[in-house]
Amino acid sequence: MCCPPPLLQALALLANLLLKDYVKWRGALFHRFALALVDPSAAVRQLAEHLLVHTLATKVRLGWAGLRGGCSPCAMGNARP
Repeated sequence: MCCPPPLLQALALLANLLLKDYVKWRGALFHRFALALVDPSAAVRQLAEHLLVHTLATKVRLGWAGLRGGCSPCAMGNARP
């Protein structure tokens, strides 16, 4: 059995650190996951999609509302009384 490519290991590690709140979901980290979604390697694309859709979705769900165009003041915590 061979070792997975370093990018696959890095994505899995980052996802684990995000889930455990060791690192915060910021622009640069999101950018890396977004780049992985369009990586030439099918394995990298599939892992990035799986991590974002199934594993990290509950952790960063408020951020996805803005990305899909469904951003509202309430979703972002800026609701006015």
